[in-house]
Amino acid sequence: FYAPDWREAMGEIRDEYTVAENGTVGEGPLLPEEQEDFVNSALLVPMKIEGETIGVVQVRSRRLNAYSQEDIDLLSAMASVAAVAIQNARLYAEQQRRAEEAGVLLEIANTINSRLEPDRILKEVAIRAARACGASRCTILLLDEHGETLQPIMSQFASGREDREMWRLFKGERYPQKVEDVPEAMRAIQTRLPLFIPDADASSLPRHWVEPFGVGSVLIVPLISRERVVGLMGLDHLEIGYEFTRGQVHLAMTIGGQAAVAIENARLHRELQDHAHELEQRVWERTAQLQAQYAQLEAIFDSSSDGIIVADREGGILQTNPIARAWLSRTLSPDDAARLREAVQDLAARVEERPETVLELAGLDLQLSAAPITEPGMEGAAVMIAVHDVSHLKALDRMKSRFVSNVSHELRTPITTIKLYTELMERKPERWKEYLDVLTQEADRQARLVEDILQISRFDSGRLEMKPRPVSLNELTEMVCVSHQTLAQQRGLTLEHRPAEPGLMALVDPERAMQVLTNLVANAIQYTPEGGKVIVSAGKREVQGRVWATARVADTGMGIPEEELPHVFERFFRGEQPQHLQLSGTGLGLAIAQEIVELHGGRVTVESEVDVGTSFTVWLPLAD
Repeated sequence: FYAPDWREAMGEIRDEYTVAENGTVGEGPLLPEEQEDFVNSALLVPMKIEGETIGVVQVRSRRLNAYSQEDIDLLSAMASVAAVAIQNARLYAEQQRRAEEAGVLLEIANTINSRLEPDRILKEVAIRAARACGASRCTILLLDEHGETLQPIMSQFASGREDREMWRLFKGERYPQKVEDVPEAMRAIQTRLPLFIPDADASSLPRHWVEPFGVGSVLIVPLISRERVVGLMGLDHLEIGYEFTRGQVHLAMTIGGQAAVAIENARLHRELQDHAHELEQRVWERTAQLQAQYAQLEAIFDSSSDGIIVADREGGILQTNPIARAWLSRTLSPDDAARLREAVQDLAARVEERPETVLELAGLDLQLSAAPITEPGMEGAAVMIAVHDVSHLKALDRMKSRFVSNVSHELRTPITTIKLYTELMERKPERWKEYLDVLTQEADRQARLVEDILQISRFDSGRLEMKPRPVSLNELTEMVCVSHQTLAQQRGLTLEHRPAEPGLMALVDPERAMQVLTNLVANAIQYTPEGGKVIVSAGKREVQGRVWATARVADTGMGIPEEELPHVFERFFRGEQPQHLQLSGTGLGLAIAQEIVELHGGRVTVESEVDVGTSFTVWLPLAD
């Protein structure tokens, strides 16, 4: 059986048959190798399907005139049967090929539509393309958006075996490759048609595309998506001159279309991932900003020294910071807490006026300021109330009132005395010396008042200088007793000194320490009735592991009520009993004493019982 390709070599064949006899064998349609076999007779019958010759059936014989008409008829019948069989075989093979191609295309389509990662999809496409098209390897190159460079994104052998060294070379430093440097690639891109290169070594393909991989021949297929060339698919064969069939080329073009879809999907997937990552990053950044802002607001809310209350329009409390929560639940008495809640309700009802009010509670003065909440996201919350502790301001106000009252009294009495004795000096000039002594005492009293006020001012401005040095505490207490002995005797009091063991030294400014003791002893003498006793003692005591030098002034006077004890060191404070008895004083003596002792690093404590007496203890640092 000979295919139609032999037609020219055999010469013309008659429509039905051809007989070659001895005289024509050498000139007839016999092949040279047949002539050498001493063939004397030959019969050739065409194989036809629907009038088209698809081949020839030939029989040969060494005999002359070997074939009769019967032989011709028999061979013609056999040729007809063979033609049908060959055609059926061809149709079956074509059907099988198309089924295989359809299977490959379906597998690739399923792969592309799967949820695999883009690289995995391209890998499967490359392997299946190489196998289906009879290539050794399939390489997919991506064309940049400007159509200027090619970058390999996948390369796989038909066997699917891994070759990392090849891939390392393939993605080496010489990529991306400029399209203008590869004429074959440029031609395929411009024509949008497959390009076959039978001899890769003889082509203008870059050497690093060919030599490291032993490429013999190449089929280049453009990858087209949405009317745009997005890349190239190269099908390599190790054999030089290997020819891809028309069916393989057609299949390669179809697979190329699917590969283009895969590349486009990969691009969209990458863009989607990038966009998702960007959105995620933005959401993360915004969330971080909101969390930071919330944390900042929460920190401000929680660490504010003022109380903050968030309420609805009816005054129902929705949220409080720790300060306000402590006032409402622990610090205030139930009655005062109820008053605070009532004030919140009242302010909430008038919130548009931005109202303010001051609550005077037991031991606490609170200023409340309300403002409406207009920010979104605060459903239900309508009012924010800032609660400011103004107790110190009220205390200053009360201190100012006491100061004005005390100083006015302290000034009015001496002025009255001065005017009186001035008139007496005019009436009785012979007694001017006696009256002048009284005027001098009153002037000294005014000077002490002014000095006390100035000293308080120096405390506040930090301008009071201290010069501490080791001083004998026994000497200080003895000196203050000696200087006040005459005054005590005039008041009918006993002033007793009880020294400590010899050698007790305190680290103090002697002048300031003397001022402290003088204030304490003078107060004790002033507030102790006739017949009473004042005891000044020095000693040494240990508290919490530290040893202190102590000076104690105790009297048997009227004592201090328990409710007044927390206020005795406040500036300008005077108890009710001394004011009732109209005893002179500014309320600065104890405040000055405490300030001086604290500047030494010490403290002053008081113990008292009404109608029994009072004891002040000065704690001073020991000298090393």
